[in-house]
Amino acid sequence: MFGKALLQEHVARLEAALELKLYAVGGCVRDIILSRPVKDYDFTCKEKPEEIEAQIKKMGKRVYTIGKRFGTLTFKDDELGMIEITSFRGETYTPGSRKPNVDFVDDLQTDLSRRDFTMNALAMDCDGTIFDLYGGQKNMDEKVIKCVGDPIARFKEDPLRILRCIRFAVEMDFNIEKKIMDIIPQVNHTLLSISKERVVAEIEKCSRCPYQIRYND
Repeated sequence: MFGKALLQEHVARLEAALELKLYAVGGCVRDIILSRPVKDYDFTCKEKPEEIEAQIKKMGKRVYTIGKRFGTLTFKDDELGMIEITSFRGETYTPGSRKPNVDFVDDLQTDLSRRDFTMNALAMDCDGTIFDLYGGQKNMDEKVIKCVGDPIARFKEDPLRILRCIRFAVEMDFNIEKKIMDIIPQVNHTLLSISKERVVAEIEKCSRCPYQIRYND
């Protein structure tokens, strides 16, 4: 068992153990579709953080609650290592802060709408159904990076996304949508609000990538 089938099995196993309706979400779904190694496994569900925490403890696992106020609980799975489960949520940002104000919601669509890029706004359930509301799979087929919604809004919410966009492009040999490339000079000053350590870390990752920046006309 490998690829999508293996991820599907992990969702089903954890869903049964936690007694929660789970969805694999974000980068792990993207990487499975692209046949890339999965580095991090993230899951989401409609239950609130207290309910998720209680179910993890019921399994006899230690719960790491550093991200609880943002809806994220972390624990060590015997097969996958450290994994995160986050409640469905919507986000609003205060200018100058990368930490969102979180509202917990009951629907997957709202949760996916807060994601940065279409290829990261993907979820998969235990039946193997892919939830792709923003054309992420089509964009990956075309090897192009596009934002979910308005690129200016996405980058102003979290300026580090500017560098993440570039890193994804040079790491995976993807084009960056020209609209994004045109916008970056308008918002790149917002990177000054990010700590030097985080900016340097992203730049170092980019420097180790094998490809050059390309964009669609």
